[in-house]
Amino acid sequence: MDAYEAEHFRLDPRTRVVADATLDLLVTFYPRMARRMVRAFSIAILDPHLRAAFGYPEPSRFAVRASHGALRLRGRIVSLLPARRRPQYARDLKRIRSYPGGYLVEQLGTFAPEEAASGAVSGTTPAGEPPRRLRRPRAASTGRN
Repeated sequence: MDAYEAEHFRLDPRTRVVADATLDLLVTFYPRMARRMVRAFSIAILDPHLRAAFGYPEPSRFAVRASHGALRLRGRIVSLLPARRRPQYARDLKRIRSYPGGYLVEQLGTFAPEEAASGAVSGTTPAGEPPRRLRRPRAASTGRN
């Protein structure tokens, strides 16, 4: 652990809420029957000091070794596959969930309850100009549909 992490990584209930929400989102990308295993795997591959900062229980040594071993095995298998002929973008994958109606960057993230209630996250940029609504880029048509 480096000096920054030693100084700043502390158990805080707010960070646990964000970590749990992130894991809850992550497991939705997998079949329902695999979600508990995906959650346990995700916690097992966290560095111990990060796991402690989130307040997650220490997984068994077997779970940590199996998770890291699975990642190494996947890496070896992927290294044997031929290179992709065309790039694969996340926006083209049906299992990736995003913001289909676009989003305001200023409204992404977590905010203290008083900020949200007071309108501090009101949809204007710090310079006072209206925020740009970002949309997911559409895949270019190749004419081969």
